[in-house]
Amino acid sequence: MIKTLIIFIVIACNCFTFAHYKTNPKAVQIEFKNGSNWNDKVSYKKQKHIGEHIQFLKELFRKKNILMNYVFEESGHSVVLMQGMNLKELTQTLQTNKAVKDKVIDYVLKPVNVTMFGQLRKKEHKHK
Repeated sequence: MIKTLIIFIVIACNCFTFAHYKTNPKAVQIEFKNGSNWNDKVSYKKQKHIGEHIQFLKELFRKKNILMNYVFEESGHSVVLMQGMNLKELTQTLQTNKAVKDKVIDYVLKPVNVTMFGQLRKKEHKHK
């Protein structure tokens, strides 16, 4: 009986100790902005290397590095929330992007802790 009680207390203490201790996943926010070679006279899709930039992001998404991507309506700047790479690895990866290399697109990196993450409602989610 005492042995059973001790085992219960040990298990209960471990559960209570760790049930509320959750580390926040580390991620990096990338804000893409118009670079110095951005052409204001043409649309986004007609910018130099934008097709490759989109494919670059799709490949990172397939590799499950991208948690989320969104665009500010006002500025058109794109923000990507990345996981699975530290700042050095991510910087090296971004330098392989032709739109970044040719300064059509610039970016700012900010390390973040993800504290909450939800799901898109199925009927609103169009990406397949």
